[in-house]
Amino acid sequence: MRAEAGMGGAASGRVARLAGTRARLAMTALAVGLAAAGLAACGGKGSKTTSSSTTASTQSTTTTAAPPIQRHELGKAAYASAMRGLGRKLARSVEGMYPIADSGTGSANAEELAKVEQAKLGVESVRASLRAIIAPSDVRSDHAQLVQAVGALEDELGNLVVVLNHPLAKPLGQYFKFAALQRVSNAVADIRKKGYAIG
Repeated sequence: MRAEAGMGGAASGRVARLAGTRARLAMTALAVGLAAAGLAACGGKGSKTTSSSTTASTQSTTTTAAPPIQRHELGKAAYASAMRGLGRKLARSVEGMYPIADSGTGSANAEELAKVEQAKLGVESVRASLRAIIAPSDVRSDHAQLVQAVGALEDELGNLVVVLNHPLAKPLGQYFKFAALQRVSNAVADIRKKGYAIG
């Protein structure tokens, strides 16, 4: 990770390196914790599938607001196995943004924008897979917290995409905070405390 010369360059580099380290540490912890992208592989013994959809109606028409979600109810072993798989996927998605090259305040960051957009796509996929899981009853509320936390991370990446589409108002590293990572880590820890071998 590098920072260009000029006012704030050294500070920006330090902040960017700190953000990168924080994300890597958090994602290493997360690698034990989220659901596999290929949920069909989790079917069979220990799981069952349900379908749900959301519709909006008017007096004369019915409009589908979202496509049906194929949801999978997983037993303990299948759930733990699935969680390990998507943890690796999420880690790869976020770590793919690094190293971060800071071109300086007032500059465009096309290369960094492309990496963040790719990471956001990966996180969106992870969240969709999480939403499709019906977790075992004893961790269902924790799983819901995890879905929300990954959604918050997706939002943070979306905000960063907006920022990177314009010249920077402050050093790049200051935008890489990712507070949602701590929420994800907390939800994963709560699931592990209940005896799920997710890492």
